[in-house]
Amino acid sequence: MKSFITLPLLVLFLLSSPLLINSTEANEGINTDDEVEVIALRMYADWCGYCKTLDAKLDAIKPEFQNSGIWFTYFDFTDEFTTSQTKKQAAQLNLAHLFEAYEGKTGMLLLINPETGEVQREITSEIDPNELKELLKSL
Repeated sequence: MKSFITLPLLVLFLLSSPLLINSTEANEGINTDDEVEVIALRMYADWCGYCKTLDAKLDAIKPEFQNSGIWFTYFDFTDEFTTSQTKKQAAQLNLAHLFEAYEGKTGMLLLINPETGEVQREITSEIDPNELKELLKSL
Protein backbone atom coordinates (compact mmCIF):
# COMPACT_ATOMS: atom_id res chain seq x y z
CA MET A 1 0.00 0.00 0.00
CA LYS A 2 2.85 2.41 0.81
CA SER A 3 4.47 1.87 -2.59
CA PHE A 4 1.09 2.48 -4.22
CA ILE A 5 0.99 6.00 -2.71
CA THR A 6 4.73 6.70 -2.89
CA LEU A 7 5.08 5.94 -6.60
CA PRO A 8 2.47 8.49 -7.78
CA LEU A 9 3.96 11.13 -5.47
CA LEU A 10 7.42 10.47 -6.90
CA VAL A 11 6.09 10.74 -10.45
CA LEU A 12 4.32 14.00 -9.63
CA PHE A 13 7.51 15.40 -8.12
CA LEU A 14 9.57 14.50 -11.19
CA LEU A 15 6.97 15.90 -13.57
CA SER A 16 6.78 19.18 -11.70
CA SER A 17 10.43 20.06 -12.39
CA PRO A 18 9.71 21.52 -15.88
CA LEU A 19 7.53 24.07 -14.11
CA LEU A 20 10.64 25.76 -12.76
CA ILE A 21 11.43 28.92 -14.69
CA ASN A 22 15.00 29.96 -15.31
CA SER A 23 15.95 33.54 -14.51
CA THR A 24 16.09 34.60 -18.18
CA GLU A 25 12.52 33.47 -18.77
CA ALA A 26 11.32 35.07 -15.54
CA ASN A 27 12.78 38.44 -16.51
CA GLU A 28 11.07 38.48 -19.90
CA GLY A 29 7.84 39.67 -18.26
CA ILE A 30 9.53 42.53 -16.43
CA ASN A 31 9.34 45.92 -18.07
CA THR A 32 12.64 47.64 -17.31
CA ASP A 33 11.18 50.92 -18.58
CA ASP A 34 9.06 51.09 -15.40
CA GLU A 35 11.36 53.38 -13.47
CA VAL A 36 10.25 55.31 -10.45
CA GLU A 37 10.19 58.98 -11.35
CA VAL A 38 8.46 60.19 -8.19
CA ILE A 39 7.81 58.65 -4.79
CA ALA A 40 4.41 59.65 -3.42
CA LEU A 41 4.91 59.08 0.30
CA ARG A 42 1.86 59.30 2.56
CA MET A 43 2.49 60.21 6.17
CA TYR A 44 -0.19 58.05 7.76
CA ALA A 45 -1.78 56.89 11.01
CA ASP A 46 -5.08 55.03 11.26
CA TRP A 47 -6.35 57.43 13.95
CA CYS A 48 -5.72 60.51 11.77
CA GLY A 49 -8.84 62.10 10.29
CA TYR A 50 -6.79 64.11 7.77
CA CYS A 51 -5.22 60.84 6.59
CA LYS A 52 -8.65 59.33 5.92
CA THR A 53 -9.67 62.41 3.95
CA LEU A 54 -6.49 62.30 1.88
CA ASP A 55 -6.77 58.51 1.41
CA ALA A 56 -10.28 58.86 -0.04
CA LYS A 57 -8.99 61.40 -2.56
CA LEU A 58 -6.00 59.24 -3.46
CA ASP A 59 -8.06 56.06 -3.75
CA ALA A 60 -10.31 57.80 -6.26
CA ILE A 61 -7.44 58.76 -8.58
CA LYS A 62 -4.69 56.15 -8.01
CA PRO A 63 -6.00 53.71 -10.65
CA GLU A 64 -5.22 56.30 -13.32
CA PHE A 65 -1.56 56.23 -12.25
CA GLN A 66 -1.09 52.46 -12.11
CA ASN A 67 1.32 52.39 -15.06
CA SER A 68 2.97 55.72 -14.38
CA GLY A 69 6.37 56.48 -12.92
CA ILE A 70 4.77 57.35 -9.57
CA TRP A 71 5.34 54.90 -6.72
CA PHE A 72 2.73 55.23 -3.97
CA THR A 73 3.84 54.16 -0.49
CA TYR A 74 3.45 55.33 3.09
CA PHE A 75 5.07 55.77 6.47
CA ASP A 76 2.77 54.44 9.20
CA PHE A 77 2.90 56.27 12.53
CA THR A 78 -0.18 54.59 14.03
CA ASP A 79 1.60 53.19 17.09
CA GLU A 80 5.04 52.26 18.43
CA PHE A 81 5.21 49.01 16.45
CA THR A 82 4.28 50.49 13.07
CA THR A 83 6.55 53.47 13.70
CA SER A 84 9.51 51.16 14.41
CA GLN A 85 8.73 49.16 11.27
CA THR A 86 8.48 52.38 9.28
CA LYS A 87 11.88 53.45 10.59
CA LYS A 88 13.37 50.22 9.21
CA GLN A 89 11.56 50.69 5.90
CA ALA A 90 12.84 54.26 5.64
CA ALA A 91 16.42 53.08 6.17
CA GLN A 92 16.02 50.42 3.46
CA LEU A 93 14.68 53.03 1.03
CA ASN A 94 17.42 55.56 1.88
CA LEU A 95 14.72 57.84 3.27
CA ALA A 96 15.82 57.81 6.92
CA HIS A 97 16.33 61.59 6.76
CA LEU A 98 12.63 61.99 5.93
CA PHE A 99 11.61 59.64 8.72
CA GLU A 100 13.56 61.77 11.17
CA ALA A 101 12.21 65.05 9.78
CA TYR A 102 8.56 63.94 9.64
CA GLU A 103 8.28 61.36 12.43
CA GLY A 104 4.80 61.55 13.91
CA LYS A 105 3.55 64.10 11.37
CA THR A 106 0.53 62.73 9.53
CA GLY A 107 -2.16 63.72 7.07
CA MET A 108 0.11 64.70 4.21
CA LEU A 109 1.55 63.38 0.99
CA LEU A 110 5.17 64.07 0.11
CA LEU A 111 6.31 63.98 -3.51
CA ILE A 112 9.94 62.92 -3.45
CA ASN A 113 12.67 62.83 -6.07
CA PRO A 114 13.88 59.20 -5.89
CA GLU A 115 17.40 60.08 -7.02
CA THR A 116 18.07 62.75 -4.42
CA GLY A 117 15.55 61.90 -1.70
CA GLU A 118 14.48 65.54 -1.62
CA VAL A 119 10.88 66.55 -1.03
CA GLN A 120 9.57 68.29 -4.13
CA ARG A 121 6.15 69.10 -2.70
CA GLU A 122 4.06 68.64 0.44
CA ILE A 123 0.36 68.05 -0.13
CA THR A 124 -2.25 68.23 2.62
CA SER A 125 -5.71 66.71 2.78
CA GLU A 126 -7.19 70.11 1.87
CA ILE A 127 -6.23 69.68 -1.79
CA ASP A 128 -9.07 69.32 -4.28
CA PRO A 129 -9.12 65.83 -5.88
CA ASN A 130 -9.05 67.29 -9.40
CA GLU A 131 -6.12 69.52 -8.48
CA LEU A 132 -4.33 66.50 -7.02
CA LYS A 133 -4.92 64.51 -10.20
CA GLU A 134 -3.64 67.32 -12.41
CA LEU A 135 -0.61 67.81 -10.19
CA LEU A 136 0.30 64.12 -10.39
CA LYS A 137 -0.22 64.09 -14.17
CA SER A 138 2.20 66.99 -14.53
CA LEU A 139 5.04 65.03 -12.92
